[in-house]
Amino acid sequence: MINMTSDIKSGERLTFLDLFERKGYRIEIPIIQRDYVQGRKSSKEIRETFLETLHDYLLERKPKRDLDFIYGSIAKSSDSAGFIPLDGQQRLTTLFLLHWYLANISGNSATLRARLINGEQSSFTYETRISTKEFCNVLISHDIDINDLLPEDEGEKNSLSKTIKDKGWFYLSWQYDPTIMSMLTMLDAIHTKFAGNPNFYNYLVDETNPVVTFLCLNLDEFKLTDDLYIKMNSRGKPLTHFENFKAKLEQHIAGMEPNVLGTYNLPHRGIETVSCVDYFSHKIDTTWADLFWNYRDRDVKFSSCDVALMNFIRVILTSQYARSTGAEKQLTLEYLVGTQVAKKKKDYSDNITYHKYKHYGVLTPDAITFLIAAFDQLSNGTAPIRHLLQETFYFDEDAVFNKVIKHDLSQELRVQFYAYIRFLIHNHGSYTGIDQWMRIVHNLTVNTVIDSADLISKAILALDELIPYSNDILAYFTVPEAKVDFFFSRQVQEEKLKSQLITRSTAWQSLIESAEKQPYFAGQIMFLFEFSGILAFYEEHQHCNWSETDDLYNQQVFHDYNFKASQTLKFISSKENKSFVWERALLTKGDYLI
Repeated sequence: MINMTSDIKSGERLTFLDLFERKGYRIEIPIIQRDYVQGRKSSKEIRETFLETLHDYLLERKPKRDLDFIYGSIAKSSDSAGFIPLDGQQRLTTLFLLHWYLANISGNSATLRARLINGEQSSFTYETRISTKEFCNVLISHDIDINDLLPEDEGEKNSLSKTIKDKGWFYLSWQYDPTIMSMLTMLDAIHTKFAGNPNFYNYLVDETNPVVTFLCLNLDEFKLTDDLYIKMNSRGKPLTHFENFKAKLEQHIAGMEPNVLGTYNLPHRGIETVSCVDYFSHKIDTTWADLFWNYRDRDVKFSSCDVALMNFIRVILTSQYARSTGAEKQLTLEYLVGTQVAKKKKDYSDNITYHKYKHYGVLTPDAITFLIAAFDQLSNGTAPIRHLLQETFYFDEDAVFNKVIKHDLSQELRVQFYAYIRFLIHNHGSYTGIDQWMRIVHNLTVNTVIDSADLISKAILALDELIPYSNDILAYFTVPEAKVDFFFSRQVQEEKLKSQLITRSTAWQSLIESAEKQPYFAGQIMFLFEFSGILAFYEEHQHCNWSETDDLYNQQVFHDYNFKASQTLKFISSKENKSFVWERALLTKGDYLI
């Protein structure tokens, strides 16, 4: 039974039940409002994010956790008054359903009915459709035994909605009402998230220390009408996925221990040091954004910059997360990478929200500092990224960065980009040795199978072991006993042999790199060392310290075999070989049936 009405003061903090009991209102969702969308199948991320927030609030039991502003007008009649929300419909509807569910599992259904029913009518109602109003009336009037639900359909968590639809008071025609169907979807999600927490009901309705509240604005005080809502919907521009993510991430960083994240310099503002969150907030809207502006799709205008930033952040956070170990972590890594295995799952989405990152434990202090360092190392004023490498064959900075911001990376390119970023961060902006570092990284990654999240993780962990030597990687690889984990052992041996030869003379460097760049070889040229006898010498002596005379001879033999192999492959791939004469000639040699 509702009480006598009292006006809402703008900015007044209220709970859901306060609107009915303290203020004496009905809540009437007006005709001009859209359907309830938090329960739409397509709104899964929004739904789960909001429910996770409510669950965390009730679990922590900190009082007065505001769900932002809810504003509307008051419609009074001779015997009652209704609160007409112009903003907040979605949150209010979800709270109505949450109250109903928690009352059911805690044995408080009768108590809630006494608080929310006026006569035979629900004090929370929709004016958009008669069917929606009727559903609200019967839902609050009936109990559901949560311990006696129908079995869910295969692959669906729908036992609660299935049970409700099976009740005699549920009309089949209601299945054509999008708001009712959204409410049922939300109830299934609430059941999945809140089952087994009957004590949450008392926390939710606690009048002394209410957990979930919101701030109300009475638009009547400002002499505003429904035109406001119409104009907001027709002219308003919703925040992009990135803008929502950025706001949440900044809040997350602000809530971290400052001593763990450290401080940063912003000298152009005349401030010697600022907090991590202040640095991030300033940079993400200025210097870092300038970099991505250069890569925007001019046909898509501003949104493409947001997409590029989100994809870059995803790649960086995924790389950092790949350093984690454990079977459960690998399942999450599959999701973050976006492997074919992950994409087959129903809950997969290319748009990873802040709450998904948080849920999976991705946003650690190490991840935040790595992300900031990556942004800083790549930023180049208002220009695109710097070209640091002399040779694009091993790592094409522009091409790879474009793939990063489109999230269109092969697994080996993902690992190579990680190696590139780690080099820049570890060496503090010094680029000495980057060409040889990326050459060896290219050769190892291209010639090692990296086709799953687990192998990405192993490759990244192996590169972490090499990072301390990255500015002079040849010196490390010249040592035969140098430890190199994960990568194909034959390729590791080849890189050690080549490192000895390259450090011996620039002539060898030229010969080796010329052979490696043959597209078919892709950096793997061990057969040339085997044919020329160099491999046998290296395996016997573990060095290449032969005489100068022998060195010139070995160079010539290596050059000759490389020339013959290159010419052969050139012929095979040419139009002259359209009749496969080379392959047919090979079949005349030996018994090819063996």
